[in-house]
Amino acid sequence: MFSKSLLLMTLLSALTLAAPNKVSPMEPRQSPACFPGGYRCNKGNIEVCNSSSNWQLSAVCSSRGCSTVGGSPHCL
Repeated sequence: MFSKSLLLMTLLSALTLAAPNKVSPMEPRQSPACFPGGYRCNKGNIEVCNSSSNWQLSAVCSSRGCSTVGGSPHCL
């Protein structure tokens, strides 16, 4: 029993060390993934999530900015 447990722990440790690191500390952080068709306020403007799951500018709001009302962003 002991040798099986030791073998399993060794195998899992090796797999953990071999797993690729997807985010390098030197890379800039991307916006969180989104669901296509979603909207949000960002930096005073409205953005839409495109078919590639990336945020893109949808509407430029006035200097008053953007606010989420009833779950949907609106320019003020």
